[in-house]
Amino acid sequence: MSMRLRGRHVGWFLAALVSGAVAMVGCAVGGENEEGPAEVVEGPGVEEGDEARVDVEPLHLGDRGPEVRTLYGYLKAFGYFPNAELHEFIGWKPVFDQELTDPEVFDETLERALTLYQLAHGLPSDGTVNAETLALMAKPRCGFPDYYAGPHPFNVQDGVSNYVLSGLKWNKNALTYSFANHTTDLPAANTESDIRQAFNRWAAVTPLSFTKAGGTTDVRIGFYHGDHGDGHPFDGPYGVLAHAFYPSHGGTHFDEAENWTQNGTGIDLWSVALHEFGHTIGLNHSADTNAVMYAAYTGPRRELHHDDISGAQAIYGQKTIGWSWSGPMAGRFCTLINEPADPHHWNDNYLCSTVNYGFQWSYAGPIAGMRCTQIHEGSEPAAHTWHDNYLCVPNNSPLNLVWSSAGPIDGRTCTQIIEPGDPHTWHDNHLCY
Repeated sequence: MSMRLRGRHVGWFLAALVSGAVAMVGCAVGGENEEGPAEVVEGPGVEEGDEARVDVEPLHLGDRGPEVRTLYGYLKAFGYFPNAELHEFIGWKPVFDQELTDPEVFDETLERALTLYQLAHGLPSDGTVNAETLALMAKPRCGFPDYYAGPHPFNVQDGVSNYVLSGLKWNKNALTYSFANHTTDLPAANTESDIRQAFNRWAAVTPLSFTKAGGTTDVRIGFYHGDHGDGHPFDGPYGVLAHAFYPSHGGTHFDEAENWTQNGTGIDLWSVALHEFGHTIGLNHSADTNAVMYAAYTGPRRELHHDDISGAQAIYGQKTIGWSWSGPMAGRFCTLINEPADPHHWNDNYLCSTVNYGFQWSYAGPIAGMRCTQIHEGSEPAAHTWHDNYLCVPNNSPLNLVWSSAGPIDGRTCTQIIEPGDPHTWHDNHLCY
């Protein structure tokens, strides 16, 4: 049985994957002496929702033909079979050590490779190129190999860790950044605002800080066409969107041939920057389809998912004033933040600090004799009674608390407050001070 394809993905899958997939591979783990970047790629003409137009009879074990060769070429490009182009990745090794005997025959090895691909991307793992698998293969994605033998390697039995660490980190928390240039698609002030917003989100969940500076800086941001001197040329629209080098290289480059926007009509700069800076601080890709660090670019994604947060904190730890959604932190001064009327797991959330700031929590209005800040999320229903919740500090506290339900506040240190089990929009809530 051969695969029958109809819809806009036909040309991309049957032509571009064979001829261009290997060219998309260019993410690398580079440390200070390694030059391989992590990249995000986009296929021409692919739009969110296109998967609804795919009509596919699954390709599976026993099938033969050029479609099988196409599948094999795709999986080889992303690390499942030997590939000389991938040896620049420190520690990388193919999932299977041998090439297929006949790349146009769907044998048991190819079936197993496809199953592992599906596991790594949160897909039903039936070992066939079903509609869901084909749709994902046709989406924009990063060129980093799916299998990487790092601290959280792919595990055949248990699946894949959601967040994956590169094994590299900055040896300091206060990082600086600068711009070599700006995109011509947006005013410079808008570009810098999106970059700052992306940095602010990583700073709100780790001890890291990011400050714009002149001269030599830790992170260097630029927009470039084609060959721009780092050995990884951009390839024009609908190719590589951007690439970022792991610590402590600091280079973060965006393809100026893309249509960078802030309104979702083109490529959302904020979202791509947020993803790339995850690589900048040492994160690999996540298997969680909701994570910022998921390999595929599917449109704007401007707030960190709890999987991204867990990954970043696994590298750098918690902020001085940190947040836990799974109980108090050992060795810290912790205050329970709860709302008994809210059924969504608000019983094990704690604000914990290395210094005793005298935090007190009230779900019945401000506490007399203390300086109190209302903590609320406007999308919560009235029955959850978040209207009368306050975090209070002594009057002589050095902290000037400010609450934001729209992301970190520029110029302040902020801590993200989130409950992953709450379906309301807590992902953009921050306590700033």
